[in-house]
Amino acid sequence: MNSYVPVVMADDDADDFFLMQSTLEEQHVTNPLHHVANAHQLFEFLVHRNDTTTVHRHLPGLIFLDINMPGMNGLEILEKLKTNADFRAIPVVVFSTVSNPETVRRAYQLGANSFITKPNSMQGMSEVVRSVRKCFLELPAVAA
Repeated sequence: MNSYVPVVMADDDADDFFLMQSTLEEQHVTNPLHHVANAHQLFEFLVHRNDTTTVHRHLPGLIFLDINMPGMNGLEILEKLKTNADFRAIPVVVFSTVSNPETVRRAYQLGANSFITKPNSMQGMSEVVRSVRKCFLELPAVAA
């Protein structure tokens, strides 16, 4: 993937973002990582990136999406993303502490590309990043 193409982490937990950022840096992933804490911030970011008047018109190459967020939850956000023609091609990895089978099934029904339960260790996070990098970050960019 083009190292300019951004990755977005939609998660209201700043500690989880810091852990992800640290792990990506440790594994030499050079794509910029952007943090948004709720649906409003995510869609503001996406609309701005999709604005053809901006200099850089790349949509994110990947969105990490938490389920438990204030306001609109992750499943509602996922449904909105996947029913929008401008955003449906962006790969979405649901990345959450929630792991009940019904939620996982619903996420896949709504179009999640993967569902990963958040690890509770740095080693676990490193394994997640290696897998995600291989599956999603080494693919071509999504054009706006």
